[in-house]
Amino acid sequence: MQVSAHPVSQEELMAHLDGELPLERAGTVAAHLEHCRDCQALAADFESVSRHLLEWQVEGSNIDAVRDTEPVSQPARRSFFQGIGPWALAFAAAVILVAIAIPNRKSVMYDRMSNRSPMVENMPPPSMLQEAPAPKAFTGTAGVIGGVAGAVPTPPPASPGNPLIIRTAELTMSTAEFERTRNEIEQILGANHGYIARLAVTSPQDQGRTLDASLRVPASHLDAFLAQIKKVGRVQSESQGAEEVTQRVVDTEARLANLRTTEQRLTEILRQRTGKLADVLAVEEQIDSVRGQIETTEAEQKSLAQQIELGSVQLRVVEEYKAQLQREDSSVSTKLRNAAVRGYRTVVDSAISLLLFLLSTGPILAIIAAILFFPGRALWRKSRPAKA
Repeated sequence: MQVSAHPVSQEELMAHLDGELPLERAGTVAAHLEHCRDCQALAADFESVSRHLLEWQVEGSNIDAVRDTEPVSQPARRSFFQGIGPWALAFAAAVILVAIAIPNRKSVMYDRMSNRSPMVENMPPPSMLQEAPAPKAFTGTAGVIGGVAGAVPTPPPASPGNPLIIRTAELTMSTAEFERTRNEIEQILGANHGYIARLAVTSPQDQGRTLDASLRVPASHLDAFLAQIKKVGRVQSESQGAEEVTQRVVDTEARLANLRTTEQRLTEILRQRTGKLADVLAVEEQIDSVRGQIETTEAEQKSLAQQIELGSVQLRVVEEYKAQLQREDSSVSTKLRNAAVRGYRTVVDSAISLLLFLLSTGPILAIIAAILFFPGRALWRKSRPAKA
């Protein structure tokens, strides 16, 4: 066989049998191998040589037995090539051929790998495509992800040395100087690197003002902040709480790692799959679903980190209300004038109400009077002579 007459060299054929060719070139070599008998024979020879190399073993020699054995007769000495046999010569030729072909194949592969495009470098080897496991579902921290098998779930990270705690506090205070207390609270909050998340002030009539605020203070400054804030007023009630969320943080990190691994595997499957359009669309839907879960988990992770870093303080400040004596500044003439105006308005309103009543009920009263007029008149006439 003349190798130059074929589009596939021996090195490429051996690389194809080993599964080391790129995906595009592997398809071309496989198509040529199906129609070329010479290449098929050469491939069979390569496989036979590889199989013999794997099965060949060196047998141990028994030196003592050879020493104890004395030759009965001295046969005629044969030539070296007559004693070896034809199969040994064929084996030696195959070994020489493999020794020559392997360095050439490696050099060709190195040259192709250096000229390979970034897209081809990122693609998995053909062996992964041929031996890819069947899709299956796995359950774990990340839950069931669309029936597609991901990698082995990533083990959760080690728990930190110190427990992760979310701290909260509620404080109700009263003060006689509302404005001064409010200013001092804002100064103390700024000194402890906190901020106001929500603030509301109400001023009901005949009652003291009330301040309701939701404050965020770094957990490392929370104790100092509470100690300082108690000095600006009289504490009516106080409560503190702490929730350990170490396990929640570990679970969230593990779930996020599993989701990212699943997204990576789905992306690789989408890149490798060139079959039906319905299969490609199904993989894209799974990728969108996993990415949505990743965004939700990342938001949960950020929320937990913020709650751990910043303590929450619900503060309520009530002003001590003092009623004030108010005197009437209006004169007697003003009161009389106001009374006259109210009387005039009452008369006008009554007249208007009577007129509206007559207009609304007058027609029905007229009809009733017309119906009862003649019977009443007849009765009146009959009763008049009797009285006479």
